[in-house]
Amino acid sequence: MIGQINDLSVRFGQTEVLKRVNLTLEQHKVHVLSGPSGSGKTTFLRALNRLNDSYPDCHTRGQIQLRLDGQSLQLESLPQNRLPYLRQRVGMVFQHPQLLPGSIADNLMLPLTVVAGLSRAQARERMKLGLEQAALWPEVADRLDVAAGSLSGGQQQRLCLARTLALGPQILLLDEPTASLDPETALQIETLITTLSRRLTIVMVSHSPEQAQRLGDHRLQFEQGRVVSVR
Repeated sequence: MIGQINDLSVRFGQTEVLKRVNLTLEQHKVHVLSGPSGSGKTTFLRALNRLNDSYPDCHTRGQIQLRLDGQSLQLESLPQNRLPYLRQRVGMVFQHPQLLPGSIADNLMLPLTVVAGLSRAQARERMKLGLEQAALWPEVADRLDVAAGSLSGGQQQRLCLARTLALGPQILLLDEPTASLDPETALQIETLITTLSRRLTIVMVSHSPEQAQRLGDHRLQFEQGRVVSVR
């Protein structure tokens, strides 16, 4: 077990989006969250690295315990100065690629030097590792200085994945990672997810029942802020 969630409720203003969710996350497994839009899936993902904290009207109750680097962390009591560490170890890739301005290299070097505090030499090594893990290195190795926005949609998604992987996560959060991709590129991403799950715990949102069946070691159905089934 790498995570235990107990009675997790999340409210934005007067709207309760998650309602007393109880779940266990297992190490090196793929957990696929399904359900209608607005059922709380993305809010649950964001709770796992406290990204919901960025919304001033968000109120969270309950307990989330994660085991990272061999130690148990209680997320609700984690001080603000520990959030950068949490978000490196519990990395998130969003549905639409969130590129930084600049080149392919800039998109990895900036987080590695500024967020992780690595030297440029260390950052270059981690950049290559992240791109290799995201199966993107062979496609960009000789053009790292070109604009990241010039990449195809699938390549942009894998660049965002590489940026997250380069920071050394132990839990990977994926919010509909194939939603805007063509079937061939989506299959590439699915294959990559399966490969990454051998060493990472993955929690992902998917609207495709077929994809959930293919990828999910555990499939969780959300409805109106509650988990109504676990398979």
